Amino acid sequence: MKKLKLLILLLTVLAASGCSRQNKNEQVIKNVDNTASRTDVITADTQDDKSESTKAKDSSRLLLAYINDQDEKKYGFIDQTGAFVISPIYDQASDFSEGYAVVYSSEDNEYNVIDETGKSIYKSSYSIGDFHEGMAVFDDYKDGKTIEGYIDTTGSVVLPAIYDKASVFEGGNAYVYADNQIQQIDKTGKILSSHDINVNDIYITDFYDGYIVYNSVGNSVMEAMDYKGKKLPLPNNVSSDYTGYGNLMYLGNDIFAVMQKSETEDYSSTFTTPYALFKADGTQLTDYIFYDLSKFSDGFASATDDTTTFFINTLGKVSDTLPKFDGRGTLTLTGDIIKAEIDGILTYETTDGKVIYQTTNDVKLTDSLTLKAEKFKPNKYAVIYYPVLSGLSDSSTAKAINENLYKIFIDKRKDLKKEDNLSVEDSFDGKVINNILLVNRLGYDYSFGAAHGMPIDDYYPIDLKTGETYKLQDLFLENSNYVEILSKIIAAKIKEESKKGQSIYFQDAFTSIQPDQYFHLDADNLYIYFSPYDIAPYAAGFPEFKISFNSISNIINKEGDFWKSLHGTK
Repeated sequence: MKKLKLLILLLTVLAASGCSRQNKNEQVIKNVDNTASRTDVITADTQDDKSESTKAKDSSRLLLAYINDQDEKKYGFIDQTGAFVISPIYDQASDFSEGYAVVYSSEDNEYNVIDETGKSIYKSSYSIGDFHEGMAVFDDYKDGKTIEGYIDTTGSVVLPAIYDKASVFEGGNAYVYADNQIQQIDKTGKILSSHDINVNDIYITDFYDGYIVYNSVGNSVMEAMDYKGKKLPLPNNVSSDYTGYGNLMYLGNDIFAVMQKSETEDYSSTFTTPYALFKADGTQLTDYIFYDLSKFSDGFASATDDTTTFFINTLGKVSDTLPKFDGRGTLTLTGDIIKAEIDGILTYETTDGKVIYQTTNDVKLTDSLTLKAEKFKPNKYAVIYYPVLSGLSDSSTAKAINENLYKIFIDKRKDLKKEDNLSVEDSFDGKVINNILLVNRLGYDYSFGAAHGMPIDDYYPIDLKTGETYKLQDLFLENSNYVEILSKIIAAKIKEESKKGQSIYFQDAFTSIQPDQYFHLDADNLYIYFSPYDIAPYAAGFPEFKISFNSISNIINKEGDFWKSLHGTK
């Protein structure tokens, strides 16, 4: 089913594919400063004969970037001109570290460590960490649990997966957890020191710089200790029945983020409660004023308030030398390049404000028509990208269409407040079918504390000649009884699936479509669909039924404006 994977994973629904789109990369990338087109795009495992100097130039400071490909992000790597040098073909990817990155393909269900030419040096079905001092932690799964070991930059397993948890190497040493002990090891696996841990059956969420952030299994309260097992003197602001998560985080540089005590102790408090910074020795650096904290990189972490995202230094002071960004997200500083992921838009820019690369939610419909994305942000938890049609020669029709699109996307969102504790992420897709503009409104609403959110998938067929938005009934002859006819077709399809033992539908849930039932279409077919829970479980997504126009030809109003516009005969 369309978007099923995203719905099961509860990810944000992004722009769906439009069959009239052209080059995908051209539509979603705003390559601001790239003045020359690039043809030397590298794909994974490519063997090329470039000179070493050319390779070094091409791969210098590769940056993780993505394009919007149908419902999903596809990751690759760009150079500092903003041009892709490793193609955006991966479903997940990490930043390069010491010349290597980890990429993941869902088609192969495989993680790959690639070098800066895209060549794979190591593959695994389980996750792999970043390289530090030539070593990276890799996962394996045996006897019902995840265990960890180390590979080197040749892709060889140096230390086998025998540890419950392993940290990165620093100064030639790393820390591992096994058999209720924290051990300090060197790169040969030799144990330099070991310390018994009195806390049994723990789940480690962070293991870095000799610190362990953990919770006891069955308990959501996060605690921290050093590698000798000594508990750190950090505040514990939640009770033993706390049901949220992330109330304590290690940010690097001996600094921890501690969540403020809250009257609510569930998942909602995780989103709405501020954090303060503390040193590992218990010294409080800041008040409880920061949200969405990231780890430190090059001496700075990022944080948000109600309107902006900004950098803070290791004293917890807001930087007055680095830029602030309007909106909510995270920032990472590496040298003189800022990676900004704000309100669903990825931007790379230099510290002096030069933009290298930026994604956009614009949708190119035809050579002349584009749905440009405009942002509406009523509060910190909501971001709505709504479409504005450009390139239509009839300006009055374009104005009418855009006024209607604004109303569709914004009217029910404009009064949202942060106190509503509702995360809203709206976007769109679109395509042109002859004289019909089919706009797809996509979204995901999540009420803080709920088990999951609710996706949005609405279609609006708009006449590019008149600006009229059509309804399902506009396709059919008056008094055609289209509701009953379409309902019988759908009921038969459900019955057929049930006979094959393939039915995903609730028993006896479907009786009839509504006169204004959800639908979309192409030139040859009508698609009737239902929202989650209407006739099937949430995991089924939006159940959809394809009905060819030929099979219902006798009830279609072929002299109507909708049909004529759909087929370009108006």
